[in-house]
Amino acid sequence: MKRVIQKAYDAWTIREWDGKSWKNVVSLGDGEAEFNAMREISFKHENPVGHTGDQKSFRMKAVQMLDSASCRELITQLQILQAWMPALMHLDDDFFVTLGNSEEDIMAMHQILLERLEGCK
Repeated sequence: MKRVIQKAYDAWTIREWDGKSWKNVVSLGDGEAEFNAMREISFKHENPVGHTGDQKSFRMKAVQMLDSASCRELITQLQILQAWMPALMHLDDDFFVTLGNSEEDIMAMHQILLERLEGCK
């Protein structure tokens, strides 16, 4: 998983600027192994120290979707993720969530995301 992220950053980073610093990584999928790998990377990865002498921020977001979702469930999850994506990208912190299959679970996760956004302002 770490090699995949590194390859993505190498492909999209402007070389003159900084090819070694990861800023914001979002993982979406239904695999528990991938979800756990992202959590492990978030604990172990350290960005280099910036020009100010402070370590550069690294924010990891991982959303574990329902395993073996029906077509209807997948559409619902994708609609939720589309609505959440701007908030996830603006959240200046890590965020890990496993989507539940009930409306109450999803609304609870939505509320947690909103509260985390408010706390980062």
